[in-house]
Order: sequence, then C-alpha cells, then structure tokens
Amino acid sequence: MFILLLMVMVLLVPSSTEVIFMKEPVDSEVLAGKTTKRFDCILKASSLSGLTVNWIHIDQNEREREYPFDEITKTKETYTIVGKTSEGDFSLIISNATETDAGVFQCKVRQEDGVVFYSTKGTLNVLFPPADGYPQCSSSKLQNGKTELNCIVDLKASKVNMNWTKRGDSKSLGQDAQVRELSTTITLNDNDNGVVFRCSISGESVDSDMFCNVTPMSLPPSVLFRTGLTETSVAIGGSVTLKCDSIGKPYISKLRWFYGDRPIVRTFGRFRLSMDNTILDISEMTENDHDKPVTCEASIPSGLATNITRFLNIFKVVTFKPQTMSPASNHQLSSQNSLLILVMSGLSAIFILLIIIVCMCYEKKN
Repeated sequence: MFILLLMVMVLLVPSSTEVIFMKEPVDSEVLAGKTTKRFDCILKASSLSGLTVNWIHIDQNEREREYPFDEITKTKETYTIVGKTSEGDFSLIISNATETDAGVFQCKVRQEDGVVFYSTKGTLNVLFPPADGYPQCSSSKLQNGKTELNCIVDLKASKVNMNWTKRGDSKSLGQDAQVRELSTTITLNDNDNGVVFRCSISGESVDSDMFCNVTPMSLPPSVLFRTGLTETSVAIGGSVTLKCDSIGKPYISKLRWFYGDRPIVRTFGRFRLSMDNTILDISEMTENDHDKPVTCEASIPSGLATNITRFLNIFKVVTFKPQTMSPASNHQLSSQNSLLILVMSGLSAIFILLIIIVCMCYEKKN
C-alpha cells in the first residue's frame, strides 16, 4: 500500500527537464569598434517550453547584470541573439565593441520549477590599437658607456608583442615581451655607426606591421677636395682634375662621382677615374661644361653618406692682334697731328706774350 502511494506521488510531481549545453561561451578578443565572435549558448532539452534563458555579463569592475534573451537588444543595442531560439540556439554577438563590453559572459537557463543551469564562462577582452604615431623609438647614452634603446606605445593601447632588432640581423636583442614599453641595453662600436635599430610590434590589436627606427650612433663621414690637386677652372678644350679625400667610421666603403645628376661609375669617353676612385679627370671641355656641378660622395658600410660639390668654370682664351692702317688713314692721321702741333704752338706763343705784358706792367708800377 505504501509503495503504491509513493508511485502516485512521483507521478503527480512534475519532473525536471534535463538541460545539456551543446556549445558554451569561450574566451575571445575583439578590436574596439569591431564585432565579436559568437558567444555560444546552444541547448539540448526534452522540451524548450517553460525554459527561461538569460545572459549574464560581469564587467571589469565585477558589476553583474542579467539580460533576458528576448529583451537584450532593447537594453543593449549592440547585443544581438543570432541563433534560432526555437531550436535551442541562444548565441550572442556584440557589435561596435567598447571597453564597457569587456568582462565575463555566461548563459543561464531556469526551468519552471526553479532549477537553474549555468554554462561555462567566456571572457571578452576588448583590444585598443596603438594611436597614430606609435610605436615611438628613442635611444640614450648611459653613464657606463652603454646605450639604452626604448620603445613605447600610448597608455590607452592594449599590450602588444615588442621586439628590438638590428638592421641586417633578424635575431632579437633581448627578450620579446607583451608590454606597452620595452627597453634593451646594448654596447655600440664603430661598426654600428649609422646602423638602424628597429622596434617592431605585433598582436591582435595591430592590424598591420608597425615599427619605429632609431640610429643611436650617427657620425657622417667627412669629405673634401684636396687643395693643389683639384683644378676646376680651365679654358675651352682643356681638362679638369678633382681629387676627393674622405674619412669615416669604421671606414669608407664606397666613393661615387656625379657629373650633374649623372653618375660616373667607370672610365669612359672623356671621363677617367683612378684605380681607387679618388681622382676624376674630365677632358675636352666645352662651353656646355661651364657651371656644371661635379660631386664626390663618400659612404660607410651602413649607408651613411656625405658629399661635396664643385662647379666648373670654363672660359675662352682671347688673343689680341696688332691692327694695320691704310695709307689714307695714315695721311689723315698725319694731317690731324700737324694741326694739333700748330694749335699748341699758337697757344704757347700767346701764353708767353701774356707773361711779358704782366712783367712790364709790374715794372712801371714800381
């Protein structure tokens, strides 16, 4: 009798519907302003009727809010249920993600009898890309003689993967790190003169390769035309010679000549280069060569270069020839000379006569 009564009670008490989460939220990242991946909440139950499905959001300040799936878009315009709820898919996506959307998301299912089922938790991390102009590189000399390289992104940016490399060497200087600032200390030598060091950043918040460069040692080579062996002023048909001296750290790796914008890379035509490239001769000068720039450029292995320019001065040689006169011209010139002598003689006689008159007047007065 007791067993029969117990069976009747069991039949009269409504049984709970077993809820199974077929897919649940997982951790994900999204760039600020972009749309998230799906936060899955796919259910399997003997009956979906009578189930209440809500989404729970716990923000970064640990404030918890609960949104009924059928009202969530009214409360949060950027939150959308994208699954077919009639088939048990209550998955969520977030568009135009902002910092306030970051945090934990969890799917909550309540039965009519009050039994509650919770999905696993998925954490959303909203990423902020570096601002324009970042990363920024700098270098500073330390008291111990070493050099510190520093690379930063703005404080609002999410942490990124940073690493320092030296041009021509893909090996990282120091340890790579996911940070907003990365410094490394190096010892420079003459071979580092003009060498570029690069800080590269990467990560989910970086759309494309971003980097900055710094050249901690920059001592340009010196270059000059040697006095006495450089002559750029010459007559038409002559030749000019230019001697280029240069010095640099660690050494001069290349010496190049230019005639105007035209590079002179070898001996040809009227251009002749010395074996060591330090002397350039240009022959058969013409008027077209006048005021043309001739440039010597010296560079070191890193590519750091300096140049010096001289302008050509090409002039004509003027020859003066004695002029011959015709007999008629000689006769005319002789007549002119005779007339001049006659006038000068008359003037002289008048001057002497005046002196005599003055002297006579003076004696009478005394």
